Parts: sequence; structure tokens; C-alpha cells
Amino acid sequence: MGQQLRKDKKGVSEMVGYVLLVIIAVGISVIVYNFLYVLNPKDRPACEDDTYLIINSISCSLSQKTISLDLSNKGLYTVDAAYIRMASQQRKIRPQINKNPTEFGLWNLENKNKGLKPGESLQKDYSFSSVFEQGVSDYVVEVQPAIFKDNQPILCKQVVTEPVHCS
Repeated sequence: MGQQLRKDKKGVSEMVGYVLLVIIAVGISVIVYNFLYVLNPKDRPACEDDTYLIINSISCSLSQKTISLDLSNKGLYTVDAAYIRMASQQRKIRPQINKNPTEFGLWNLENKNKGLKPGESLQKDYSFSSVFEQGVSDYVVEVQPAIFKDNQPILCKQVVTEPVHCS
């Protein structure tokens, strides 16, 4: 029996090859896992779930290419900014009509406690000449609230979408 083991050395080298292959695969997977773990941010700032804006009223003028929005904060937290988008109804992607979301009138760097507090309303007019389409009178307006943390805007998941007929 001892002579048979000495003759069959190919089986031993094959086993060594498989063990080395498994060790290399486990080592590479540990390196990739650690790289991805470090790459993935731990604390991602998020908007609170109960942050809501609603559209009380909306009116649109095709001749002046302006839209008048009356927004209310019906959530539990202060809203610092809003991204207002508008496009014709058949479009899926809507361009932003307030180029600077802080022009919403709620946030500036000097007065950090300013914002649309829960229960408050705000009325503002916006020009939509950049999204105006000749012969189209039915549009969709989308309002997405945002908050600021460490002077960085954080978009909320809650988006209000409202159809509007412009006359």
C-alpha cells in the first residue's frame, strides 16, 4: 500500500492545485468585499418621511407664460426648498422651472432657521417660457420638497404631481 501512494503523486498535486484555487478565490472575494464596504457611504442624509408639500391652487396663463402656485406644508417638518418642474402631459421627464430651488423663498445661508413651517402656505409665480410648447395647453406640474443639512440640499421622496390647463 505504501508503494501505491508513492506512485500516484499526480493526485496529490491536483489536490494542492484545488486548495490553492479555493484560497485565491476566497482571498479575492475578501479584498473586493472590503473595497466595496469602504466605498459605500455609511450615513446617507435623508429627508424625513413626514415631509409633505401640497398644491392648494394652481393657475396658468399661456399669454404671459406664467404659472401661479399656492403651496402648503402639510407635513411634520419644515421645508427649506422646492424643486418645481413642468412639462406637457405626454412627457415623462419634466424640466425644472425654478432654476434655483432656494428662489422658492424659504432658505438662505444667513438666516438658517427660515423655511416653510408645518401648516404654513406660500404663493409664488413662475415663468415657464423655457418649457412652453406651441399649441399645448395641458401641462403637468411636479413639486418636490427639499431640506438642507450641512448646507447641502436633500431631496425628499414625496413628489406632488398635478395636471393644469393653461388658458
